[in-house]
Amino acid sequence: ESVKLNGVSFKVMPDMDSETNAFKTGDLDFATSVNREKALQLNLKYVFFLFIAAAVTVFVCVGYLQPQADNTAYRKRIAALESQISKLKMENDAAYEKAAASVDLDEVKNIAIKKFGMIYANQGQIITYDVQDSDYVRQYDDVPIE
Repeated sequence: ESVKLNGVSFKVMPDMDSETNAFKTGDLDFATSVNREKALQLNLKYVFFLFIAAAVTVFVCVGYLQPQADNTAYRKRIAALESQISKLKMENDAAYEKAAASVDLDEVKNIAIKKFGMIYANQGQIITYDVQDSDYVRQYDDVPIE
């Protein structure tokens, strides 16, 4: 027996589609199957590459996220310290106002004059000095009388 072919055509398609198509058209179905077990086996080099890639990705993510977390913690700490400074300034201002309001300068003057004998300086007793390099004067000797 001999078979004569006028033409051969090939189509690449999944097995199920190939069988269905051959049944409908009356054509021959010549299916070659790929060794699926071999195709699904992972090459050891490829697995090693995937492992290294995953490790590098995790390392980069941790390297990026750690400074972000530190930055967030620092910002929270700065906000807490600024709030504490503001509170302390308000307490300080309130204490200053309370101290300033509690002192009656006229009463201090009366006690200094009556109880301790303070008197005001006369015009001849006041000596002024010009200081060029500082805003205070230290007295090391007696003040000379002119």
